[in-house]
Amino acid sequence: MSDEKTGHWLSLIRSFDLSLYPRIVNQSFGRSFVYLLLLSFVLSLLLSAKYTFKFKGFVTQAKVWVSANINEIWPKGLSEVKIENGLVSSQTQQPFTYKRGDFVFILDTTAKVKSLEEYKNGILVTKNKVIVKTRKSDVESELKEYDLSKVQSFLIRQGDTAKGIIAEVASGKKSFSLSLGLLKPWFKLIYAGVFSGLLIWLFIYYLNAKIIFALAFAVFALIVNKIFKAGLTYAKLLNICFYALTPATAVSLVIMLIGTKIPLPWLLHLLLFGIYLVLGIKSVRDNPQTQEPNA
Repeated sequence: MSDEKTGHWLSLIRSFDLSLYPRIVNQSFGRSFVYLLLLSFVLSLLLSAKYTFKFKGFVTQAKVWVSANINEIWPKGLSEVKIENGLVSSQTQQPFTYKRGDFVFILDTTAKVKSLEEYKNGILVTKNKVIVKTRKSDVESELKEYDLSKVQSFLIRQGDTAKGIIAEVASGKKSFSLSLGLLKPWFKLIYAGVFSGLLIWLFIYYLNAKIIFALAFAVFALIVNKIFKAGLTYAKLLNICFYALTPATAVSLVIMLIGTKIPLPWLLHLLLFGIYLVLGIKSVRDNPQTQEPNA
């Protein structure tokens, strides 16, 4: 058998070929671990790309909805709201209540509304503070209060919707218009952030999951090794486990990428891994002229 090492990228492709296993069984654990790193990275990269594109599609739909409903985003009947030296004022008839689904926004500087007790989620703006309520579960809610005493000057009012402006905001000498045009430059950064965050999180998750999976099933490999009388050490069986993960991972990845739903996907992954683990051990046993350990 050739003494040439099989490259990691080629091993990913050849992992379905049982003749690969006699070539990698004697290599160092470090080399096998690098292969597992590559496998986890490729898996995480492709899934991160898929979920980022889905998120981008959601944002695109949201932008279309905002463009079509820009006249309805600002609550009807709500005049401009000012904060001067920590005190809220508005020409809006109060208490002013705006509801959308389970969310409520209340503006009341008259102290008639004391709390958000009867609502699941909401914001209550009083004369000198803002109360925010968030429902975390059916039995638990989070309530936060923000003191406005340090706010010297702030103003928000409805923008010119004919120009695509949702709201105009001013704080001290600074002011800006909230519009889709303002948000567009940030979308690429948001997409990049989502992709990077997913890639890091998925890579850590899948790497740890596969290490634990391989270590656990190396015990099963010991049993198969004894039945087949292959005479392999635990370290060599662990090498086979790392590479036997690839076919099952590849099939699971395809299923996730195309969005096909199958019953008990974990069972399919387990069966494919078990089959290649058993056949990999058998392949090594049937090829006694195994190459020398790879560095």
